[in-house]
Amino acid sequence: MSFIYQNAAPLGLVLGLIAALPCLAGGPIVLAADPPPVVTASARDWQGAYVGLGLGKPTGDNTFGRSDLDIWSAPADWSGTPLSVRAGYDWQRGRLVYGVALDLAFGELTNPTQPSADVICFIDCEIAVSDLKVLRGRVGVTSGRNLFYATAGLARANARFTALAGVAVIGEGSLNGWTAGIGIERRMSDHITLTGEYRHTDLGVLPLDCFETCQTAISFGTAEIGIAYRW
Repeated sequence: MSFIYQNAAPLGLVLGLIAALPCLAGGPIVLAADPPPVVTASARDWQGAYVGLGLGKPTGDNTFGRSDLDIWSAPADWSGTPLSVRAGYDWQRGRLVYGVALDLAFGELTNPTQPSADVICFIDCEIAVSDLKVLRGRVGVTSGRNLFYATAGLARANARFTALAGVAVIGEGSLNGWTAGIGIERRMSDHITLTGEYRHTDLGVLPLDCFETCQTAISFGTAEIGIAYRW
């Protein structure tokens, strides 16, 4: 009996210390739960299809003349407020957003180009650009509710140059060119965004029936505001 008592005392002391450790440490041991997941912006914040409307204001001027003699008319400003319909799709990888869009513009851009002292073969001239179509890509970076982007692509439109207050058609045709610009899109709700954008469009040269070297190079800028619905 003495043997059992002498060896049981140290064993009981050890067991008691083990049982008391949680209290000595300040309380019972509680297994920690997994930390809550870090909430990040969904990859679909900007990813998906969208449709929208835009209203633009042209900027810049235009001239016509003879390229062989390097004589040109006095520059005149573009005017008009074309309405555009847009449809596109964006993909997102982290903060990077890239996509493709098709724009169809309704209404004309006009330029009442006037002859100068060096160019006298036309009177009451006007250039009209209509049916502008743009297929373009864009790439941007998100920042909060905003998407800052650059865009570039192909442009096609009909151009018509008239004289004598529209009586005489001096040149017309469909022109192909390019467009490029920058913009910002801001998310107003889960589905609605507002856009501000500036693009430069160059449609190339329209030959004119004056002399063999008569022509006008058609290019303009467009400052546009728009609204879109996103899925």
